[in-house]
Amino acid sequence: MKKVAPIVAVITLISLTSIMLCNSINANPEEYTIYYQNVAYPNLKSCHATPGNGVWTTPIKDSFCEIGVLEITETREVYRVEFYGSGCVYPVTLTCNGISKEVHYYHDYDPYGRYGNELIIFEITPSKIITAYTGCHDMPYNHGFRIEWIKVYYIPKIPATINIDPDTLNLRSKGKWITVYVEFPEDYNVSDIDVSSILLNGSIPAESKPVAIGDYDSDGIPDLMVKFKRAQVISYILANVNLTELYEERFMTITLTITGKLKDGTSFQGSDIIRIVMPMLRKLYKIFII
Repeated sequence: MKKVAPIVAVITLISLTSIMLCNSINANPEEYTIYYQNVAYPNLKSCHATPGNGVWTTPIKDSFCEIGVLEITETREVYRVEFYGSGCVYPVTLTCNGISKEVHYYHDYDPYGRYGNELIIFEITPSKIITAYTGCHDMPYNHGFRIEWIKVYYIPKIPATINIDPDTLNLRSKGKWITVYVEFPEDYNVSDIDVSSILLNGSIPAESKPVAIGDYDSDGIPDLMVKFKRAQVISYILANVNLTELYEERFMTITLTITGKLKDGTSFQGSDIIRIVMPMLRKLYKIFII
């Protein structure tokens, strides 16, 4: 039996361009990235042989180089991947994140005369790692897949309305909490929020208690109340603002962002603008009065 060459997806890749689509007025915009050929991407790599036997390289060229594995690492979870291209020599199977599909159009040889490009769509389990490869066959030919472009769709973030209390934060105050109210648009329910996932500016976690669902702003839409330790929030603010300006002006406005996830993994995000105040110490005040 002839030795079977490791098989390959021949991939041409993608310029990192985020595009926003809105299907309808009430729909969340879909966010995706398209990867084109002949472009080097820091989050993408390919291998010229099967896993463990090749050297990782990037970018993937528009040529007939054989690739054992293509791997894309994203910072957000992807739920849908689209490949546009053609198989080399029949038969070809393209696999993405454990899902395999038969290729129907070719650019080199197909006994049925099916030549051209096709769109192959994979609805995957949400993941930040995307792998694509073709399978080995009992023929000494290239059964790879030449990709014109790949499009990855991210799980959309729900646009949340955030209200932070207090609206004006005294950075010398000794209060215990910063209170945050999270409100969702229609078709989403704040009771589905995983409280343990909520972060302020990506670094300070919400407290597990107290938590309550109510209608803080009396607009008829439920909101979720969570709390953050005031000392942690103040420390974070002081470490990230222009202290010279703050001490000179005594107040400034800042934007705080709240992120989190629902229990099904869907992300949400929203921001609020508050005023921060740095009162002058009493001893210094007396000196200036004198």
